[in-house]
Amino acid sequence: MPAGRPRALTEEQIDQVQKLYFEECLPVRVIADAMAVSHMTVWRALCKEEDGLEREDT
Repeated sequence: MPAGRPRALTEEQIDQVQKLYFEECLPVRVIADAMAVSHMTVWRALCKEEDGLEREDT
């Protein structure tokens, strides 16, 4: 059993957040309100996506 606080978003919800932000161009606060989480939770989900992407300039 993992220790610590449970995650606010499931992997499926994180995928949905990323789609709403990157494809639908919705603002972070609108997404946060729709998902019933804080805007910082949404930012963390988006940063997770950016970490997995390779930069084109490298």
